[in-house]
Amino acid sequence: GIGKTTLLKQIYDKLLLNLQNKFGVVIWVSVSKDLRLEKIQEQIGIKIGLFDKAWRKKSVKDKASDIFKILKDKKFVLLMDGL
Repeated sequence: GIGKTTLLKQIYDKLLLNLQNKFGVVIWVSVSKDLRLEKIQEQIGIKIGLFDKAWRKKSVKDKASDIFKILKDKKFVLLMDGL
């Protein structure tokens, strides 16, 4: 109720507009109160191009491994809203 989401959105928009920034990937994730890891992985997977029918069926551990393989050599920002 004090504008955390608004501030986070401004940061996200600024990072996206400034494509010459130091980060190759900017990811926004909305986290619900029940904190479902599968939902967080899905949002990250969509942003980095992993999400498809086959990927959706993988285990949480396999998805984590796939996400790591993509992001390990990249500079990225992960913004998590709702925590």
